[in-house]
Amino acid sequence: MRKTWFAAVVLLICLTASPAYAKFSFEEGDATIVWLTDTQYYAKTYPEIMIKQIQWIIENRDKYNIRYVFHTGDLVDQPNDDVQWERTDQILKMLDMTRIPYGVLAGNHDLVHTEQPYKVFTDHFGYHRFIRQPFYGGSFENNRGHYDLLTIHNQPYIMIYMGWDVNRSGLRWMNKVLKEYRHHTAILAFHDYLNYKDERSPAGEELYNKVVLKNPNVKMVLSGHYYGTGFLESRISEDQRVFQMLANYQAEKHGGNGFMRLLFFKENLTGIQVDTYSPYLNKFRSKKHLPKERFLLKLKE
Repeated sequence: MRKTWFAAVVLLICLTASPAYAKFSFEEGDATIVWLTDTQYYAKTYPEIMIKQIQWIIENRDKYNIRYVFHTGDLVDQPNDDVQWERTDQILKMLDMTRIPYGVLAGNHDLVHTEQPYKVFTDHFGYHRFIRQPFYGGSFENNRGHYDLLTIHNQPYIMIYMGWDVNRSGLRWMNKVLKEYRHHTAILAFHDYLNYKDERSPAGEELYNKVVLKNPNVKMVLSGHYYGTGFLESRISEDQRVFQMLANYQAEKHGGNGFMRLLFFKENLTGIQVDTYSPYLNKFRSKKHLPKERFLLKLKE
């Protein structure tokens, strides 16, 4: 009875929610990347919300030309809880089954305090899960880090991930890969990098100095971990500007209410439009949030 009541409430919310702005920023010719992060409370308590997110991605793949999905960590809340891992594993298998390219990394909540902290993460999301995928480029320490390759509007992209507690070997690996793919536009994904004050964390500052500054093909950095949203644009040279973003909604109702970022890559490569939307609520962010939730990244002046 309780499950039936809850399902009815969810359906009512979806049918009656009114967006704060009328429609998506998507325009004909755009390519879309979806960005999820810190879905740990969905794994723990509200799996139906993450299911709704993934279903929306699958159902709207063609409509919005969805090309790729990022997840920047904290897949589960309690790494010793097999139920949370099984839920996340099965939900993300929906992307595997529909052949939608995606990547994940380990946040601090995905690691156990043992001699092998990454083992539970790699058991579910290690090298073995992605090796046969055509977009998968390569692995560092069984998917502690990895990179994916994608082409958007005839421009080659490389998506590089590195999980929690980046070590020297991980830094060397990222720099080696970025040098090898120097002609690819690079988007980096970390768990801990930018905070809600629009400042890099200590870990983020190290990554910026030891990776971003050394590689002129890096154009964007995505991260979670800290509650809220953040944005920082760094002008490194005349030819390199790096957009650094935080988007973590887990402190809100129901562990985030299903909000996720949509990045619309413009066909002429002049910009990337960012929207924030919840398939669970069928709702965009409220007007008071819009300056940090709906904005344009200008790639060319």
